[in-house]
Amino acid sequence: MKLLNEALRKIETLWSKEPKHAVHRGEKTFFQFRCILNNGISPDRFGDIDLQLPTEFKEFLLVSNGADLFKDEEYGQWGARIFSIDELQSSNKYYRELRPKDFTKGDLIIGEFYGDSDLLLLRCDPESKDYGAVLIALPFDNRSDWYCSANFENFITDYVNSEGDKFWEIRTKT
Repeated sequence: MKLLNEALRKIETLWSKEPKHAVHRGEKTFFQFRCILNNGISPDRFGDIDLQLPTEFKEFLLVSNGADLFKDEEYGQWGARIFSIDELQSSNKYYRELRPKDFTKGDLIIGEFYGDSDLLLLRCDPESKDYGAVLIALPFDNRSDWYCSANFENFITDYVNSEGDKFWEIRTKT
């Protein structure tokens, strides 16, 4: 959890006070971004979710029950929103109805990206070899083409270190 704690500390110290420019792909961004962490939940709230949440995501929820990460506060067209535990059920119901062929057993949609239709998906099937993996669920691509991070801690660390840039788009280009 060391990387997760470092990423959260970086959010709090560098990105939560006031909006500021980031550097994406070597260039200063036109828009200014800000991160907002919420109050954490108590561990008894994990029972509200029918799936077995990976440890890294539980640790995040204990610190921040959802978050806005690198949100363009002026236009709302950039950044990621991590759902609170209260939003998980309704958001999953909505997106599963909207995109019924995209999701499988053990998928938990934990967030969305402002300004597009990409979703943040966490694998919560402990019987599966990809338990704990985070995928970027793209609306028009096959699941096999979705970016995959080994776990939530790695995804958040990479996202914070890239200052909210979609680092997976750079990595997947050939």
